[in-house]
Amino acid sequence: MYQIILKDLQFNSHIGVFDFEKEQGQKFAVDLILDMGYVEAAEQDDLNKTVNYAAIFKLLENYFARSRVDLLEYACGEIIQEILEFDSRILGVDLTLKKPQAPIEGDFAYMAVRQQRKRYNLVYLSIGSNMNDPVKQVDDAVEYLQQIPGISHFRCSSYIATKPWGKTDQPDFINAATEFIYQGTPFELLRACQQIENNMGRTRVEKWGPRLIDIDIIFFGDLEINHPELIIPHPYFRERDFVMDPIMELKRQAK
Repeated sequence: MYQIILKDLQFNSHIGVFDFEKEQGQKFAVDLILDMGYVEAAEQDDLNKTVNYAAIFKLLENYFARSRVDLLEYACGEIIQEILEFDSRILGVDLTLKKPQAPIEGDFAYMAVRQQRKRYNLVYLSIGSNMNDPVKQVDDAVEYLQQIPGISHFRCSSYIATKPWGKTDQPDFINAATEFIYQGTPFELLRACQQIENNMGRTRVEKWGPRLIDIDIIFFGDLEINHPELIIPHPYFRERDFVMDPIMELKRQAK
């Protein structure tokens, strides 16, 4: 996982409880870590393929220039929310807000508040099986998925029987889709899904061949990822009714 680190950023602001803090202002310092998961700039030397830390600095500068809140805790929450809304590729924020001139008698470097927050993403998975009692295989996969740390608000579509895609000389599939909120990175979820497949006994022998269990990430929030291990949205989702029909069922139910 990649991180973007901005260290000891200095700003003047009027954050504070007392009237003189609001009137005179004082210095604040920020340490910031942005969790990025995978960034395309690791493979493409293009600023548009990552989060521009100069833009993040400007966002912070604008916040401190206008803020008149009382508490560091409240300021931390507002800043983190602005950062997460700024760019959907930012999957988590670790922010330390320091107040070196806090109105307290005594010797100290600074008083500070630290807050860490991960983005919650709406995720859709496709599940399929056409071997060894496919309904039971999908049942088991659904049960195991709900045990992945960071998953909440889990829902599963109806099961549908579908013809095989890509290689047609094999048994029909049982397919379903799941929807949930996930607090974590796409690659953490990918590893968890692959572990479930491995634990259930899946072997990868033939492309588009029979599957004991197949779990694919179709959508992960509004992220777009193009990596040798993971492409999001899934590259074939538009061509596969057995993927989109269960997902659309879940979307209709949510309205």
